[in-house]
Amino acid sequence: MREILRQGAWWVLNKALCRLVGMEASLLLTYLGDVENLLINKDEDVSNGFHIGDKKIEEDTFFSPYKIGELRKILIKHKFLQVKKRGVPARNFYKISWDLLQDFFITSDEKIKSQVTKIFGHYIYKNLIKNIRKKQAQVLKDFEVKAKEENIVVKKWMIDLLIVFMKYRYEDRKKTMGMPSVKKFIKMCNEHGFEKINFVVNQCMENDWIGIRYENIIATKSEKKNEELNRSRQMGDKWAKKNQQIRDNKNAV
Repeated sequence: MREILRQGAWWVLNKALCRLVGMEASLLLTYLGDVENLLINKDEDVSNGFHIGDKKIEEDTFFSPYKIGELRKILIKHKFLQVKKRGVPARNFYKISWDLLQDFFITSDEKIKSQVTKIFGHYIYKNLIKNIRKKQAQVLKDFEVKAKEENIVVKKWMIDLLIVFMKYRYEDRKKTMGMPSVKKFIKMCNEHGFEKINFVVNQCMENDWIGIRYENIIATKSEKKNEELNRSRQMGDKWAKKNQQIRDNKNAV
């Protein structure tokens, strides 16, 4: 993520970030990201934040001390930056929220035309990106193309259920779903409907299964009971027929 804001001798300003916090605040954040990167390259520990004086920021960015303070407040308000005073005399220590920035860059305004944000029309899956990251969102984006090519019906509830299971797999097992699995899931949704697929997804998560066991799509307990009764009846008929044949053979003798 640091390399998104820092490119060699250039400072990079993200357009969506500029729209949200303004160009000056974006520049300050980029500058701080550059400082942090330089410290990391010097093998300094920045896990608890890093220090740089306002005087140095003023020299490098040409912002006045008052402006630096105002821009800091903006970044803190949006939770992109944490600032704590430590030491004697007290000095500002900065910590950049890279995870939050990553989420923001991926899920920012759809006008940016990100390759992984606009999926199936205008439905923006911010929740998906935040929980299972870019790789899994790209699978959905690729599937969107395939669905159009093959005329596969995709409804919002299908993707919502898929996201629930993707999130479960990623958070619990750090596993993602590939294109064949996604395609099969949508196919089963079209065949069996919301109630059955929702039941199966919830059952898989409750039982800590890593995959979706579609054989359990006999869904509700009543349906399972009916199937068992039918099987018993069929078995009973089969034995009744066999017994009748034995009786007939004995009578013939």
